[in-house]
Amino acid sequence: MWPPVTAAIARFRAELRDDTSAVATSMPRLTWTVESTEPGWVQAFAELRSDGRDVRLDGPDSVLVDWPFRPLAEREIRRVAVRATSTEGASTDWSESLRIEAAFTDSWPGVPIGLANTSDEAQPAVLRTTFLVDAPVRRARLFFTAFGVADFELNGQPVDAGILAPGWTAYLDRLVHETIDITAHIRPGSNAIGARLAGAWFTEKYGFHGQQKRIYGEQPSLSGHIELELESGAVQIVPTDGTWRATGDGPIRRSGIYAGEHHDLRRTEPDWSRADFDDHMWKPVRVGGAACPSPKRALPRPSDASRNFPSRKSPPRRPERRSLTSGRIWWDGCASV
Repeated sequence: MWPPVTAAIARFRAELRDDTSAVATSMPRLTWTVESTEPGWVQAFAELRSDGRDVRLDGPDSVLVDWPFRPLAEREIRRVAVRATSTEGASTDWSESLRIEAAFTDSWPGVPIGLANTSDEAQPAVLRTTFLVDAPVRRARLFFTAFGVADFELNGQPVDAGILAPGWTAYLDRLVHETIDITAHIRPGSNAIGARLAGAWFTEKYGFHGQQKRIYGEQPSLSGHIELELESGAVQIVPTDGTWRATGDGPIRRSGIYAGEHHDLRRTEPDWSRADFDDHMWKPVRVGGAACPSPKRALPRPSDASRNFPSRKSPPRRPERRSLTSGRIWWDGCASV
């Protein structure tokens, strides 16, 4: 006797990633795969279920399928399940429900802030503030954008593994914002959040042959807010504003996309992002100073960005000198006279 044919939904995700429930669109596309013991199993139709509503989609499509339900509202959480039926009439069971979070907001209470008294062009800065949590927290999110790039620590710990966030954009026309789940980092009582800020693409000089110049801005800025959703249903907001403090004396002395970074590790202060850190030597931040288009949504970064970029150690290589028939000299891949 032949074993019965079995088929099941093996993978189900929204948009392009399955390592996060967060999406940056109100109508995320859905993708699923079916594993079956039947060779050549072909989908005849699929059914999607959400909020008590079932939608049938005829045909074999199962990759980046258009969202068939009402659009997600900002910060809304929805669950969706799928099942598929083959051309032979065999159906899978319903999949486990997929949690989808609309990790974007159109509300932006934070203002651009940065280092108030700069001593160098495109000067990196370290910024921080403290806030009090006196009620149980159900969910906490950090929304941020930057004229430049920023990475954050909360209560002494990095909030994620991202780098160069939120990435390049045409700063004069639009900004993109990122969303980070920081629920696990919040503690009762006093909390502190800090950001390392650098100019990156915003303050970079572009051009050739001695004609390089900055086209976006002179100094980096940061804008964003923490949103604490309390168990009571109330919402507490911690925005970027004039209560933040900043210093230009951090370990990153210079920073550029092309020139790289200069670090002075003697200037490292291990507790700079903790609530009990003494920041009386830091100065109030500069508020404003950058035109701030309404930030648009960005695709959330992987929860562990480093896993997508495996590293490999290359063996040492000594420069080679070769004479070319043209009379020029070749040094390690670079021709010179």
